[in-house]
Amino acid sequence: MSGALNCLAAEIENPAQAMAFLRTYSYLRDDQLSNGMPSSLQIEADALRNFQKFYHINETGKLDGKTYEMMNLPRCGRPDVEKDATVSARKRRYTATKGYKWPNKDLKWRLDGSYKIHSLNEILRSAFKLWSDSSSLTFTEVTDPAVDVEIVMDFLQWDHGDGSNFDGRNGVLAHAFFPSPDDIGGDVHFDKDEPFTHERASGINLLQVATHELGHSLGLGHSSISGAVMAPYYSGYDPNFNLHNDDIAGIRSLYGEDDRPSEEVCHDNVKTVFRTSDGSTYIATGSKYYRYSMKAQRVDSGYPRDMSVWRGLPDGVDTAFQYSNRRTYFFFGSKYYRFNDRDLTIDRGYPRSTAKWWLGCNAVGSLLEGDSSADVSKPSCASLLSAMLFVLVAVKFQA
Repeated sequence: MSGALNCLAAEIENPAQAMAFLRTYSYLRDDQLSNGMPSSLQIEADALRNFQKFYHINETGKLDGKTYEMMNLPRCGRPDVEKDATVSARKRRYTATKGYKWPNKDLKWRLDGSYKIHSLNEILRSAFKLWSDSSSLTFTEVTDPAVDVEIVMDFLQWDHGDGSNFDGRNGVLAHAFFPSPDDIGGDVHFDKDEPFTHERASGINLLQVATHELGHSLGLGHSSISGAVMAPYYSGYDPNFNLHNDDIAGIRSLYGEDDRPSEEVCHDNVKTVFRTSDGSTYIATGSKYYRYSMKAQRVDSGYPRDMSVWRGLPDGVDTAFQYSNRRTYFFFGSKYYRFNDRDLTIDRGYPRSTAKWWLGCNAVGSLLEGDSSADVSKPSCASLLSAMLFVLVAVKFQA
């Protein structure tokens, strides 16, 4: 990488910069400007209200603090308002770009550039899989540069020859081009100056950015739904990242539904079923887990995933459930962990002894660890613990 790695994108902090931003992302047209500024106060106010409406902030029509804050978040480099775009009038707010879709559903892709991150190609394959799992599309990775492909991915910096310069760290993270017969059609460019990471809360998650940009490569514009993958701004690391219903509706509007059978969960391997504080239902099978859609009555696409996503938990969970304090408890043998669903971390001081903290038994440790000298002539905490775990396992399939 060049010395530009430490350069930061210029912060938007005055009206002139804000108007340039609104023009870049198509909230202002050239014919509405005079010397770089809106030709009337009404045009400026309307542009600001449209931006504020798209991002669900107070529609003041003024450059207030929240508006500046939104403008300065890391984001995709594509405009929010595409020319000739058709927007669904239903509750879904995806944008399916008119005339921009691949004529075939079996697409090839290639990575031309490089970036110092572990499992780079595997991350990109996962991004493609999220889209193929939810549509009729299939993707084939190609390494031979002589083979024609629809989608080329690359890591580039600053002025890289496509007319859409990058701006250093933060600001624009990446951009992509809609399907077209042009050489650049469908290509994805990542800003090489960004601190892309994988399965970490720090930095910018590459899987999330790549999945978003691939949506553009396939013909989707930006969505006004804040939880959608196709929302323009990077919203932070999500360990349970998946397509939103809005994204799925968008890609299916272009290419149709996936007619392949969904993956089934092997009942004999199910260890536990539990819900988290956001209402999601999960099925754990030891080292893997699935997210189950109660509405669709099927496993969500993109699963199973490794239990390592639940950072800090060992493999082989016996059972799990959510308690009234909105924490999820995971039990492994004689110990348990308390998991904070909001922060996605294990609470401090865990694991703990199940017998001691749930049953109030102080002398059971040696018995649970297999000490044959322990007194088992009377009903003990060990038997109570076994009974409790049996009950937890027995009731875990309710709901």
